[in-house]
Amino acid sequence: LKPFWLEAQVEAMVATARCAPFRWGGLSAEFLAQVFGLLGSCDLRAARAADRTSLRGAEGPLARGVLRQLASPDWAARLRSVRLLVKLAHRLGGSVATVASALASLVADADGRVREAAVNALGSVAAGGAGIAALDGLVAQFGHSDGFVRTAAVGAVASIANAGHCAAAAAAAGSRLAAQEFEARAAAAEALAGLGAAASGHLPALVHCLEDDHPAVRHAALKAVRRLTQRGDTGSVLALAVRLRDDTEPGLRQAAAAALAQLAVPGDAGAVSALATAMADGAWAVRKASAEALGTVAAAGDTLACGALAARLKLAEEHSLVRRAAEEAQRRIMSTGPREPRGRQKK
Repeated sequence: LKPFWLEAQVEAMVATARCAPFRWGGLSAEFLAQVFGLLGSCDLRAARAADRTSLRGAEGPLARGVLRQLASPDWAARLRSVRLLVKLAHRLGGSVATVASALASLVADADGRVREAAVNALGSVAAGGAGIAALDGLVAQFGHSDGFVRTAAVGAVASIANAGHCAAAAAAAGSRLAAQEFEARAAAAEALAGLGAAASGHLPALVHCLEDDHPAVRHAALKAVRRLTQRGDTGSVLALAVRLRDDTEPGLRQAAAAALAQLAVPGDAGAVSALATAMADGAWAVRKASAEALGTVAAAGDTLACGALAARLKLAEEHSLVRRAAEEAQRRIMSTGPREPRGRQKK
């Protein structure tokens, strides 16, 4: 139960803030913290009023009061507290790390609005060592059963990386590539895919993840390998050729063919052989992607590539999109002029 005098006092405080915000400077910081602690989710008017003021000198006690509200059962109270913490963060000094860790815990909040606000807030308060302090808690959420929470955690790691902690973010995400939960491995690969050159040291582990038992992990790893690999990397090209040949998922075989078009150097015999074999794949989307890749990777006049393409063109029942891609690939291979890759390499 909340004392009636406190309710009345808050009403007066809100009215004062609306009419003369400068008078808030004389209020006790301890009293403000009590207001946040006692009113909680039942009355957010004090939070709204505090949001309109500077509250000079009240950072410590007020921050403690707001931090308590992060555990409120009311999603609106948690959301408002996140926004207040962002505004107070620049005056919290050494307490910013505590705030960052608290925000990291909200990445797993049950309410999507609170999760989104926490992810955005982490990007604002992650300067200095505060962002690094929150990384362990974030990557721990990579294995969460809720896909929305995992997505939020990946986004939060990206926010911290963008705040100047790319190497630390890559190290934290890379540590989860060997996690027991397949969700964690997939989320780790997805996070690394967005970190660019800072994640290049984890490329061998990502290539190994292409052999993972779970297709979600293989998809995420292939995306990361495609983004992080430099054109002509023999190990990655070989691993992609194996995926194109052996993977049980048509979507992943299609993605492997597209990745070979981007990463294999023109004339790479291993890549051409894998793509030519894939022209007989049972999925038309894989055949289409392989034909497009052959048009980029096969050397001018390559007989193996031309033979595989011609064999598909002879089939009256071949899919029209595959036929169109094969005709274009044949034209490019038989051309004597220089050919540019169909896709631009992502870094």
